[in-house]
Amino acid sequence: MEVSEDGKLSGFKEKPSVFYQVSMGINMLNKKVLDYIPLNKPYGFDNLMLDLLRAKTPAAVRVFSGYWLDIGRPDDYERAIEEFDSLKVKLLNG
Repeated sequence: MEVSEDGKLSGFKEKPSVFYQVSMGINMLNKKVLDYIPLNKPYGFDNLMLDLLRAKTPAAVRVFSGYWLDIGRPDDYERAIEEFDSLKVKLLNG
Protein backbone atom coordinates (compact mmCIF):
# COMPACT_ATOMS: atom_id res chain seq x y z
CA MET A 1 0.00 0.00 0.00
CA GLU A 2 1.27 3.47 -0.84
CA VAL A 3 0.15 6.53 1.12
CA SER A 4 0.61 10.16 0.10
CA GLU A 5 1.89 12.84 2.46
CA ASP A 6 -1.68 13.99 3.15
CA GLY A 7 -2.64 10.48 4.32
CA LYS A 8 -4.57 9.40 1.20
CA LEU A 9 -4.17 6.10 -0.59
CA SER A 10 -1.98 6.74 -3.64
CA GLY A 11 -1.24 3.17 -4.78
CA PHE A 12 -2.15 -0.38 -3.96
CA LYS A 13 -0.78 -3.83 -4.82
CA GLU A 14 -2.24 -6.94 -3.22
CA LYS A 15 0.61 -9.16 -1.95
CA PRO A 16 3.24 -7.88 -4.37
CA SER A 17 6.23 -9.99 -5.36
CA VAL A 18 9.41 -8.32 -4.25
CA PHE A 19 12.86 -9.08 -5.64
CA TYR A 20 15.99 -7.95 -3.85
CA GLN A 21 19.57 -9.06 -3.67
CA VAL A 22 21.11 -10.10 -0.38
CA SER A 23 24.63 -10.30 0.95
CA MET A 24 25.50 -13.94 1.43
CA GLY A 25 28.19 -16.49 1.02
CA ILE A 26 31.90 -15.86 1.15
CA ASN A 27 33.29 -12.35 1.30
CA MET A 28 36.80 -11.63 0.09
CA LEU A 29 38.28 -8.37 1.27
CA ASN A 30 41.37 -6.39 0.45
CA LYS A 31 43.46 -5.69 3.54
CA LYS A 32 42.94 -1.95 2.87
CA VAL A 33 39.43 -2.27 4.36
CA LEU A 34 41.02 -2.82 7.76
CA ASP A 35 41.55 0.96 7.84
CA TYR A 36 37.77 1.39 8.09
CA ILE A 37 37.22 -1.07 10.94
CA PRO A 38 37.41 0.50 14.41
CA LEU A 39 39.21 -1.28 17.21
CA ASN A 40 37.38 -2.49 20.35
CA LYS A 41 33.95 -1.51 19.06
CA PRO A 42 31.08 -3.60 17.67
CA TYR A 43 31.24 -3.29 13.87
CA GLY A 44 29.44 -5.48 11.37
CA PHE A 45 29.81 -6.24 7.69
CA ASP A 46 26.87 -3.90 7.02
CA ASN A 47 28.76 -1.08 8.76
CA LEU A 48 31.79 -1.73 6.57
CA MET A 49 29.77 -1.68 3.34
CA LEU A 50 28.05 1.58 4.34
CA ASP A 51 31.38 3.15 5.29
CA LEU A 52 32.90 2.12 1.95
CA LEU A 53 29.95 3.64 0.10
CA ARG A 54 30.32 6.90 2.06
CA ALA A 55 34.02 6.93 1.21
CA LYS A 56 33.11 6.48 -2.48
CA THR A 57 34.97 3.17 -2.49
CA PRO A 58 32.16 0.70 -3.21
CA ALA A 59 32.87 -3.01 -3.10
CA ALA A 60 32.82 -5.12 -6.27
CA VAL A 61 29.90 -7.56 -6.38
CA ARG A 62 29.69 -10.99 -7.98
CA VAL A 63 26.10 -12.09 -8.46
CA PHE A 64 25.38 -15.74 -7.62
CA SER A 65 22.36 -17.34 -9.25
CA GLY A 66 22.65 -20.84 -7.80
CA TYR A 67 21.00 -22.55 -4.84
CA TRP A 68 21.27 -20.67 -1.58
CA LEU A 69 19.63 -21.18 1.79
CA ASP A 70 20.32 -19.28 5.00
CA ILE A 71 20.89 -21.81 7.79
CA GLY A 72 21.05 -19.32 10.65
CA ARG A 73 17.86 -20.60 12.29
CA PRO A 74 17.21 -24.19 13.38
CA ASP A 75 14.21 -24.64 11.04
CA ASP A 76 16.25 -23.44 8.05
CA TYR A 77 19.08 -25.80 8.98
CA GLU A 78 16.55 -28.67 9.13
CA ARG A 79 15.30 -27.69 5.66
CA ALA A 80 18.87 -27.78 4.31
CA ILE A 81 19.34 -31.29 5.71
CA GLU A 82 16.02 -32.42 4.20
CA GLU A 83 16.83 -30.96 0.77
CA PHE A 84 20.43 -32.13 0.60
CA ASP A 85 19.79 -35.68 -0.64
CA SER A 86 17.66 -34.51 -3.56
CA LEU A 87 20.19 -31.78 -4.50
CA LYS A 88 23.42 -33.63 -3.66
CA VAL A 89 24.49 -34.33 -7.26
CA LYS A 90 23.84 -30.73 -8.35
CA LEU A 91 25.50 -29.17 -5.29
CA LEU A 92 28.60 -31.36 -5.24
CA ASN A 93 29.21 -31.64 -8.98
CA GLY A 94 28.24 -28.07 -9.88
